[in-house]
Amino acid sequence: MPGILKKIGFLCGLLTVVTLTLPAQDSVEDLYLQQSAEIQVIRDLGANSSRDQKTTALAYIGEVIDRGGASDEVRKILEDLTMDGVLNQVRLNGRLVNNYPDLREEAVNYLTKMGTTEAKNSLIKVTTLEVEPAVITPAINGLAAIGKSDNGDSLRYILEVFRLFNSRRADNRLALSVINAIDAFADKGFKNENNIATLMTIQMNFEYIKDVRDKAAALIKKLRANS
Repeated sequence: MPGILKKIGFLCGLLTVVTLTLPAQDSVEDLYLQQSAEIQVIRDLGANSSRDQKTTALAYIGEVIDRGGASDEVRKILEDLTMDGVLNQVRLNGRLVNNYPDLREEAVNYLTKMGTTEAKNSLIKVTTLEVEPAVITPAINGLAAIGKSDNGDSLRYILEVFRLFNSRRADNRLALSVINAIDAFADKGFKNENNIATLMTIQMNFEYIKDVRDKAAALIKKLRANS
């Protein structure tokens, strides 16, 4: 344990040097090396099973994205963080010890903020593997916000994940995110033959609150008027 703490302290110190002390005279090569070191620090923190280290990694990623420096390496780290406790499981005496849905949700939100096609693909992966509605819901919102749907893939996965979750239990937030996503993609010209059927499923299921069912009904009317 002391060795691990020493390494973490070194990495955090290195990141501070990299991010806060960039000499104006640095060459392009120097800056590239510093950025590479920064990414390696973030990757090491994110790969650690400790919640605190993952939280630190996400905080650094937020800083990188805010200054416009998010590369696909950052996207890959975020994707790995969305898979912690889902695809990448660490168990101790049979107990899952790296299951942090709130951190997965934060990683999803950063992927949305990146807004790239690759980030969109990472969010699709979340919808196919995630089991927590609290994480899937922002992933659906993220796909709608990014608005990319190559060959209709984003919308298709959104409708499929709704079908699976609706068969288990009604979740109002998830259903509302699906309604909003169908609307957003329709406005961009992306259609799916199951749009109306999905909305009717929501409208007719009284396990959903009235506001959600009414929104589904209103969107059915809008889509039919525009067809």
